[in-house]
Amino acid sequence: MQRLAKSLLIVTGLSCFVYVTLLWKQVDLTSFFAGKGGVKFWNKHVAMEKALQSEGRELQNDVIVSKPLRVTPRPKNQNSTDSKRPLLKNQTASVKKTAVKKAGTKKPKPVLDKIVPGKNVTITSRNMTSVTKKYVIFVCDSKRSCGGWGDRQRGLVSVYLLACVTGRTFGVIMTKPCDVANFYIPNDVNWVIPQEELRGKSNVSIDDVDSRSKITSRLATMDFNQEYPADVVYIRTNGEYSLGLKQSKNLYAPKLPKWAKSSRAVTFRNAWDILMKPSPTLQQSLDRFLTKVNYTHRRHPFVCAHVRVGRSSTFKTDSAVRTKLSDMPVLWNFLEPYVKNGSHLFLATDSHEVRNMTRARFGDVVHDTGGKIVHVDKQARAPGACEGFQAALLDQLVLSKCDVLVTSHSVFSHRASLMRGRDENLFTFIKGKVSKIRMNRR
Repeated sequence: MQRLAKSLLIVTGLSCFVYVTLLWKQVDLTSFFAGKGGVKFWNKHVAMEKALQSEGRELQNDVIVSKPLRVTPRPKNQNSTDSKRPLLKNQTASVKKTAVKKAGTKKPKPVLDKIVPGKNVTITSRNMTSVTKKYVIFVCDSKRSCGGWGDRQRGLVSVYLLACVTGRTFGVIMTKPCDVANFYIPNDVNWVIPQEELRGKSNVSIDDVDSRSKITSRLATMDFNQEYPADVVYIRTNGEYSLGLKQSKNLYAPKLPKWAKSSRAVTFRNAWDILMKPSPTLQQSLDRFLTKVNYTHRRHPFVCAHVRVGRSSTFKTDSAVRTKLSDMPVLWNFLEPYVKNGSHLFLATDSHEVRNMTRARFGDVVHDTGGKIVHVDKQARAPGACEGFQAALLDQLVLSKCDVLVTSHSVFSHRASLMRGRDENLFTFIKGKVSKIRMNRR
């Protein structure tokens, strides 16, 4: 009996030990007792734990999970075969990157290009192939010649039309001899593009003044965006692009705005009205002058003449003589009937001699804006050039208000006649002869 009691005590103790152990290990007792024996099950359980531990995993709540890996930083210049060791399936992406990264290698940082308008080179940045907003910008700065005010107007409108058909955002940079935004501001289209918006973008600059880049002759067959894929295209030009765009029947002609499908005169006038309006400063100067000549309550036609002389004592370095002083009596004889009838006479000219001679002929009925006479391109660095720029813009605005207008051999007054918008009482004074002309054909 004592031996039997002792054996039962030992069996009971072992059973309690196994039971407590199974509870601690969170083993399902039903599965345990349903098996072929506790000892066999326990041996399998211990063997499984050892196998999982060697693989970096463990058993939690009867579920096999991976232990988090600890990566020890490798000292610099220390060779290791870790990069060649196969990675575990459950290893995270960040650990994979660490495992394959070689010591001593650095990824080069991208370098952004600076915008350099005015150079005939293509500058490519990291955004070259990205789908991004693209720009085409009319440029006229002190780096190169871009022509007088009339040339600039023609080129500016041409670049705007190019923007319309290529889907690019239009901008203007005109700082020669000073910022045009002092005198003209955006009307319906905002052409002032902040430099911060353009920084870091690929760009190319094109000098097409006097058709140097032959864009005018190539527009009918050229895909502009394909030939100039840069994000920002700067164009310096005095060219007329409207004709070439209209001749591009398949690509650009269908994309032209309706107002740009008429004559060049109508196209320019519409585009100029969309883009430009006088700044408060320029508008106030115009209003003061028109008040001076009683424009609003006039009882007689307001008569105007533009005389472009060219090379003279005022502009000794100009390229050629366009109007001879000896031809001036022809113009005076044409204007005299209007003056005798009570009309005010406005004179815009690039010659002090013409101004003084006309005043001597007609007296106080002759008016001018009183500004400094300068050529805005050829004398851009001269003292008072910005004042002369403002005077030229004011002169043109006044010419566009005239009832009777006599133009000269100059794009300046030709553009004024287009801004005026009608051919009634429109004349030109060229080679000693005053002739009636038509500029506003539809």
